[in-house]
Amino acid sequence: MKKLLLTTIFRPFGVDDQYGNATTLAEFHHTNLTSAQGIFSLRGANPNLGLHFIAGNLQTPTVILENPSLDEFKQELKKGYDYVGINFSPTTFGKTRKMCEVTKEVSPSSKTVIGGYGTAVPEADTIADHVCRGEGVQFMRKLLGEPIDRPLKHPRVYNPALKLMGIHMGKAGLIAAGLGCPRACEFCLTSYYFNCKHLPILRTGKEIYDVMIDQAQELPLKKRTKTRDYLIIEEDFLADKKRVDELAYYTKKKLDEPVMFACFGAAASIMQYDVKELAAMGLECVWVGIESPHQYYKKLKGIDLKQMISSLQEHGIMTISSMVLGYDFHTEESIQQDIDYLLSLNSTFNQFMLYTPLPGTPLFKKASQEGRILNLPWKDFDGFHFTMNHPHISPQRMEEIQREGYRKGFHKLGPSIMRALEANYKGYKTLKDADSPILRKRAEGHHKSCQFSLALFPAAIKYAPNDEIRRKIKAMQAAFISEFGLSSKTIWSSRYVSAKLALQDIKEKFVPAKIPQPKLGRYCYRMSPDELISAELAGKKLDGVKNNILKITVDEIEKIQAKLVICKGNLDKLTAEKISKMLIHFMERSSGSLVLDFREITNIDFLAMRDLLKRLEKYRQRIKLIFQESHIEKIITQLEGKIESFEIFDCREKLLQSLA
Repeated sequence: MKKLLLTTIFRPFGVDDQYGNATTLAEFHHTNLTSAQGIFSLRGANPNLGLHFIAGNLQTPTVILENPSLDEFKQELKKGYDYVGINFSPTTFGKTRKMCEVTKEVSPSSKTVIGGYGTAVPEADTIADHVCRGEGVQFMRKLLGEPIDRPLKHPRVYNPALKLMGIHMGKAGLIAAGLGCPRACEFCLTSYYFNCKHLPILRTGKEIYDVMIDQAQELPLKKRTKTRDYLIIEEDFLADKKRVDELAYYTKKKLDEPVMFACFGAAASIMQYDVKELAAMGLECVWVGIESPHQYYKKLKGIDLKQMISSLQEHGIMTISSMVLGYDFHTEESIQQDIDYLLSLNSTFNQFMLYTPLPGTPLFKKASQEGRILNLPWKDFDGFHFTMNHPHISPQRMEEIQREGYRKGFHKLGPSIMRALEANYKGYKTLKDADSPILRKRAEGHHKSCQFSLALFPAAIKYAPNDEIRRKIKAMQAAFISEFGLSSKTIWSSRYVSAKLALQDIKEKFVPAKIPQPKLGRYCYRMSPDELISAELAGKKLDGVKNNILKITVDEIEKIQAKLVICKGNLDKLTAEKISKMLIHFMERSSGSLVLDFREITNIDFLAMRDLLKRLEKYRQRIKLIFQESHIEKIITQLEGKIESFEIFDCREKLLQSLA
């Protein structure tokens, strides 16, 4: 059977070398939104949803690598793959070319496949055996000789918890709802890569909601708000009102475990809805393209953006506003006016992107015909380097203006986290007495979020960029305490946050700064049993017991495409810890299922068994348990009901019958 390796481009990121720039980081939020905000910046890398979507919809055994080093990539190639697929953007063309060369050196028989927006680069066809342009699942199915008409299944992929001021903010489920955008802004590669069409992946609101419910099996509730968060990936998700209204029908019913989501939405699309409806359905944050008040776009025509954004925030909905710098009409004076205009909207987050002629767009074609594109490597086409000759402003000055825009936003509006809390507070005040039960539930979530955040205020005051922002944060703190009170737990938490940031501050002053690099992620789809191997695990040394061993044997149950793990011997606290690490490692990197057969356990420490199952509980939908029939009732009693969240059988035959 064929084997497929799918990978992102290699690290390190954020390094000025032949492959990349200091601005090319794996941290999307930090790079694009909060890079000027110091300790208030959101930190963390994002998974590659596209690769997981492809892998999850093939039959071919597949491994995904996320953010490998070049050496790690080489080591993986030595395992022998028929095809090696690399996802990339125009900015990372140089790294992709290098990975194609390395593939031919290390594994000459492997065929290289490149895909993603980077395939718009004219030279893309010269570096790989196959080039995937457009949607990837159908392309790979055809290439691998698989049936192309099988229905798509959305994978369970989660954004790892972003860190803010040293605190994990909770992870979110990632949902790919559609590709492309019919808005056809002249600089937008997303639009023109898919011929200015919207290609829905999830066609109905019910389908989107079903993915949310499926992902909830492994997505824990946020501790502070008791909600589940999702990020819906689609360029203008709110445009299809029928689909969104259907999603709202289901999310508004979810009072016990409320659903919250963030998405992208053009201003014209947002204006289709009553803002209370948006709050009720669970919209938590929306990204809006502002571009420029002096450039005509139909999606902005006749809309009072300041009033729209203010209304969203009054109802607890955070906003991200993005602006383009470097239109031909921009002068030193007018570009500053545009920046001031964007900041006057008082959005939660702001993005400033340089007007960049990406291949495949009308802007690229026009600038090429006019001979204005500078002779620069593709790594500079990242939105942070100006790559055209401009009639009024030099490229170097344009890049400086962009950096000044980010700094100005931080110094004028303060940290984005404080603006987010301000939106939460406003949402609480607006919705707490609403007639609708779901709106009152949203207010309750805002209440809990504000209450939790009181621990951040002392540090936020200390590290505020100036006295004006410091006074504003103090006033917010006083309002929060007056409304929500101040518990002893919050006081101790604030001391912890302050101490942690103080240590970080000292470290940054005396230790040379290192560019954070994401760790290697390796995920297996339909791979062989050697990904979870048989082993003998030594337990605690016991008097009178020569070998306290838990023997693990791994096999396959082909009928249900699950791994069978047979446990034989003694289960104590130490062996339970060891096997839990093995199993969790497998579950995190695989989409497969497990059958754990404990019938040959001779001695059980019931507390150890309880702890083992507690660690595995979030994967319970993919794990089946087998115990001796005579032991099941006793085990359930001893384990205080913990085991009841799993499906239990007393033999393999009954398990197979239940799935028939």
